[in-house]
Formats: sequence, structure tokens, C-alpha cells
Amino acid sequence: MVEMVNRNCELCSGEASLYCPSDNAFLCYTCDSKVHCANFLVARHVRSLICPNCRKTDGKRFSGAGVPPPSTLFCRDCSPPKTNSGEVADVADDDNDDDSLSSSSSCISSTGDAAEDAAEMTSSSTSSVRKRAKVDVRRRERNSTVVVDLKVEGILVNWCKRMGVVEERDYGKVVNMAVELLSGCLDGITVWPFRVSLAASFWVAIRVCGSRSSSSAASTCQDLRRLEQISGVPAKLILATEAKIARVIKRRRSRKDHEEGWAEC
Repeated sequence: MVEMVNRNCELCSGEASLYCPSDNAFLCYTCDSKVHCANFLVARHVRSLICPNCRKTDGKRFSGAGVPPPSTLFCRDCSPPKTNSGEVADVADDDNDDDSLSSSSSCISSTGDAAEDAAEMTSSSTSSVRKRAKVDVRRRERNSTVVVDLKVEGILVNWCKRMGVVEERDYGKVVNMAVELLSGCLDGITVWPFRVSLAASFWVAIRVCGSRSSSSAASTCQDLRRLEQISGVPAKLILATEAKIARVIKRRRSRKDHEEGWAEC
């Protein structure tokens, strides 16, 4: 495996997520999508993935427009565990240490901030989200949307059912928001494993779309404990990653005007 620790994106100077030999350039996923969505010729460039966790590449490559499925972004050593059937493991042992909830008292304030940011980020597209009550399995056909493995969507729907805080008609909204937040995690947060980012994105989504979005502190902490048991991710990590998601949302919002101007060039 080749280490790519200190490589930055050639266009935005952010952390590089891949390398394109044809362009001899290191790029993040956002800039890569802009460059390789220009036409079908550049979309054929074969790019090498850089693992967002260990910052190494083990030879995984892809071509085409858009971001590859989340299940392929990580190297073999950092990939989330799989079951015998090849699917991402979904059920964790319910016997988690009670110490992991020592920071639960702070979950309301941190959750509120991230949920407000996520709600503001998606407020302009509320009408379109309502029209997509079901998970959009055609997401791969849209260049502007992150390509998401259907197994990941299945995990999110399963978590909705097991959490019991989201009505069935709102599953699609929760999954779509979690997927959008997850793309921000993979592009802007590189220190957490994939499953941690998935759990944190789901947590923010159910806080915004769930029926208990304005519930008491006790209910919120109970929901957090339940998600910890279902996902196998400690509550401390969920809250820590949630705070990072909020920062990614704010950073993307501040860069929006610059990105729109760059796209017209």
C-alpha cells in the first residue's frame, strides 16, 4: 500500500481523496466531480482511491462521473466488518459499556446545533424531499448526487424501523438526509471509520425528521443509547462526529458562492 498522508487537492487545497494519473492531480471528491463530469472523455479517466481513514491506497480504482459507493472508499484494512453473506454488519452486541454515555448530558446542546444546521441546509429543498417519500434507487443516474450503495440505504431503513422514533412515511426523508450528510462526512471528515460517520449522519437526520425532534432530554438520551446499541458505535463518537458534521455544513455553506462561480468558469 502507498501512503498519501500529506497530499492536498490541487484545486481547493483541501485533503485529497483520490489521484488521477491522466491529469497528474490529487483531488477531493467535490473537485473530482466537477472536473470529471465535464464530458464523457474526461469521465473515462481511471482514478486511484485514497483511503480516508489511513490515507493510503491499496490499488482500488474507479472511473466515470460521481463518487464511488461508500463501501468501496476504504482500503481492505479499514473497511467496515462484513457478515458471512457479504453485507455490512448491522447488528451489534447490546452489552455496551455504560461509561460510553458519560457525555450524554451534553447531547441536547450539540444535537440541537447540528440539527438546526442540517435543517437550514435542507430547508430550500423541503418540497422536493417530500416528493421523494421512498428511497430513490435511481440516485446512481444523477451526476449531482453521491452514488450510494443500496446496502447502506437498507441499513438506514432498518435502523429507522428499530429506533421506533420515525414514522414509516418519513423513512425516505430520514434516509435521504442521512445520505446527504454522509457525503459531507466522507468528503470533509477523514478521521472516523465509515460506520461512525454513518451513525452520526443518521442521528442528525432522525433529530430533524423524527417525531421526537422537540422531545425532552431524557427521551433524547434514550434515543442515543438505542442508536448506540443498534449501530455498535459508542455515543461519545456519535456526538463527536455530529459536531464535525455541523462544521462541515457551515464550511460548505460559506463556500457555496465560490463553488458556483468556479462551476461557470
